Amino acid sequence: MKHSPSKNLHYSHVFWDWNGTLLDDINWCRTSINQMLARRGLKIIADDNEYRTAFTFPVRRYYEKIGFDLDSEPFEQLSVEYHALYYGENAVWTLHDNAEVTLHRLSEQGLRQVIISASEKSRLLEQIATFDISPLFSDILGLVDLNAEGKTHIGRAYLERVDVRRAILIGDTVHDYEVACALGFDCLLVANGHNSREILSTCGVPVLNELTEVPAHLGIISDE
Repeated sequence: MKHSPSKNLHYSHVFWDWNGTLLDDINWCRTSINQMLARRGLKIIADDNEYRTAFTFPVRRYYEKIGFDLDSEPFEQLSVEYHALYYGENAVWTLHDNAEVTLHRLSEQGLRQVIISASEKSRLLEQIATFDISPLFSDILGLVDLNAEGKTHIGRAYLERVDVRRAILIGDTVHDYEVACALGFDCLLVANGHNSREILSTCGVPVLNELTEVPAHLGIISDE
């Protein structure tokens, strides 16, 4: 299906969160953290809805919230254990439905797309490479460690390369909204990932149900 290019698109850059927004990994994240909780005799997270309510940034606060004792076990040690499980040989990752189609539609309009993630960059690149989408991004921004403290600082390092008035960040968590505010970007949230719609609605920005709604929100209109 071909689409007519929109002549007056407001945005030139779209910054995408990765985990939960494009990558459908919430169930595997819950599976991985539940293995750690079970090893310690702690209450596991019952379902994806409970996970979406509990998840927050920085991740160390999330770990405390669900029962880990960071006084007896350093967060950095727990983070290494989590990533060994998350990236283990039994890992199950898929893209969200219509993620690839949506990325192609934005690319066809000449929008420059950038991934900005709180994942460690080498792991992030390996994960993205398992899908045939890397050429759709003009850049991929990740962290230098596994601690997922946040990603505002890597966005700031990119600011000289983009007109913030024409940039939008698309994510699935309150942290994505906070990053967008800190960088001066517009923000669009999708209720398909790590925070619930109820939580996302507190941010006061548009919240979509799924990725297929993104192009129309950006002003990309189909021929049909």
